[in-house]
Amino acid sequence: MLYLIGNYRLLGSKSMNLYANCLQDILKKRKINFRYLEPKIICNRINVKNFILKKYFGYIDNYILFGIYLFFTINKKDLVHICDHANSILFFFIRTKKVLITCHDLINIKLLFKKKTKLSTKIYQYLISLYLKKINKIICVSNNTQKELVKFLKINKDKTILVYNPINQKFKKQKRIINKNKKFFKYFIHVGNNNFYKNKIGLIKIFYHLLKFRKFKNYKLILVGSKINSPISKLILKLKIQNKIINLININTKKLSYLYQNSMGLIFPSIEEGFGWPIIEAQYNGCLVITSNIPPMNEIGSKSSILINPNNFKKSAIEINKKFYSRKIKIALGYKNVAKFSSNIFLTKMLKIYQNEKKN
Repeated sequence: MLYLIGNYRLLGSKSMNLYANCLQDILKKRKINFRYLEPKIICNRINVKNFILKKYFGYIDNYILFGIYLFFTINKKDLVHICDHANSILFFFIRTKKVLITCHDLINIKLLFKKKTKLSTKIYQYLISLYLKKINKIICVSNNTQKELVKFLKINKDKTILVYNPINQKFKKQKRIINKNKKFFKYFIHVGNNNFYKNKIGLIKIFYHLLKFRKFKNYKLILVGSKINSPISKLILKLKIQNKIINLININTKKLSYLYQNSMGLIFPSIEEGFGWPIIEAQYNGCLVITSNIPPMNEIGSKSSILINPNNFKKSAIEINKKFYSRKIKIALGYKNVAKFSSNIFLTKMLKIYQNEKKN
């Protein structure tokens, strides 16, 4: 039996859940037999308002109670795929040696190497990296993640394999829905949460400088994902562009597809990512991608994107203005680029990995 190990729902990790959901959807469509397991909410059924207590209740649910459940559920002959490297600790409870794991990024693991990191965080990330090293096969979602595993955790490259994430199956091939209303405003879009590496402060500053160019002066910026936090709100007010910013929270795939299709471009100036889902989502929906000229963004977006320096806001705006004439060319290249992330390619590679692990 193939077991897929998912995330604790209260973590709210959208990208990790998206990966697990995409994998399940693809396996179901190909009628491949598997079981999906995820931790149940037990300790956190208690309505506790204290954030620290909630976090540690989550650890008990995820790493102890779920771990014990896995110990009694999974047999020695079973194949296990842990869908998120943060759950590598569960390897301690899994009796079979046929275990593989997907490593999405080393953003948090790299906190181990920073002096100012809290001790509790260092212990947590140490345990994740310790058990990650024990697993036979590590699937990496980008070349950058693969290189960082070798560099920071000294993992043998032969234990790793590159398998790009597939396009979300909930995005359907459809005729582009274009809003032809003359009163409809032009806008850029950004998709992501408020984590520091998403560089939303930088995004706002880039957009502010873009507004200074005549062709962009009436544009708006739609922020899709989390509700913007206090530092971002304060910056928007300081720059006096609050009438230019729209914040949309928890929208469905159909609405997101519409937003991509009618957008003048996705601005995705992250300073660090494991993969960068919005890049291929945008290209699949015929949207121009403007992203950081650093890995893995320039790896995933490649020559089909306008590449910018995410830390130089004024220069980035100048670069976007300069290269914007190539929008239609980049969109056409984007359609070709996104073919690398098809579900068929993903499934073929995954099945080969599963078959090899079953033999071991």
